Amino acid sequence: MATLFVDKLDPQSGTALEIGTSGDTVTVPSGATFNVAGTLQSGGAAVSNTPRFLALKSDSATQTISDATGTQVTFDVEVFDSNNAFASNAFTVPSGEGGTYMVGAGCNIGAGTYSQLDHAIVYLLKNGTITSNYGTAFQSNPVYNTTLTFTDIHVLSAGDVLTINGYANVNSGSGSLNGNADSRRDTFFYAYKMIV
Repeated sequence: MATLFVDKLDPQSGTALEIGTSGDTVTVPSGATFNVAGTLQSGGAAVSNTPRFLALKSDSATQTISDATGTQVTFDVEVFDSNNAFASNAFTVPSGEGGTYMVGAGCNIGAGTYSQLDHAIVYLLKNGTITSNYGTAFQSNPVYNTTLTFTDIHVLSAGDVLTINGYANVNSGSGSLNGNADSRRDTFFYAYKMIV
């Protein structure tokens, strides 16, 4: 095998440079770095973790919710939204962007009164149907509030809609879905398309 030492390769004509022939394998060996300053593409499409979004609930956006009733979590701060796909507290998979997504959320769920929260759940819904739920119970020792978080991987199709619900079972009164206070990120919702 011959070794070619050069500092730069440019196409002889035009702006396209091809390395190898169809069926060949081009290998970047272990320990080497493949540094892409431009756009990396696969099959002509840019390779990136988009669409992606991150939404938060601010401290002033606390929701009072009915006891033992799943309620959609509202998010009033949009940190980023690469495809303008997050609106009205829901993420809708854009046209042509079906695929495998990492989805995560968290919610601070409270009772509003100390030692009143018996049970808390945060749900992920796809098209209005619960696909995942994460909960905890405190019946033997009720608490003031708790933060529940999760990450999940979902295969989604264009047009699928994701939302987050919170649930609080309290000894008396109403539950609450609380915002982020003191620079914490207790209540958040994000998703991004994975490169697979």
